[in-house]
Amino acid sequence: MDEKRKELNSLINRMYRQLGKQVYNDLESDHLSIINYKKLADKIRSNIKAIQLLDITLDYESNEEDIDDVIYGDETLTPVMNNEGIYEYRFCPACQAGNHPDAIYCIRCKVKM
Repeated sequence: MDEKRKELNSLINRMYRQLGKQVYNDLESDHLSIINYKKLADKIRSNIKAIQLLDITLDYESNEEDIDDVIYGDETLTPVMNNEGIYEYRFCPACQAGNHPDAIYCIRCKVKM
């Protein structure tokens, strides 16, 4: 996975350079293309998210042996309701599932919170 992370970082750096070059050339010709900039920015954002997911996966794999004790233990966390009568959640960075505010691992994908 470290090789994949390096590959994605290299791709992101090339995209940043491409974006900078495109903006420079467009400024020189007095023709700005916001749509093209946004498309490239979306690609960069997508690759940054891929790196973040790789980091989450690596963190999960390094802590996998500890997860069974937390998930399959006898302690069940009860929902937390605030003063307005609304349940509070902590959202997983990987799958966006709502978890108990004190959760250590996601109830859906088991990623460390």
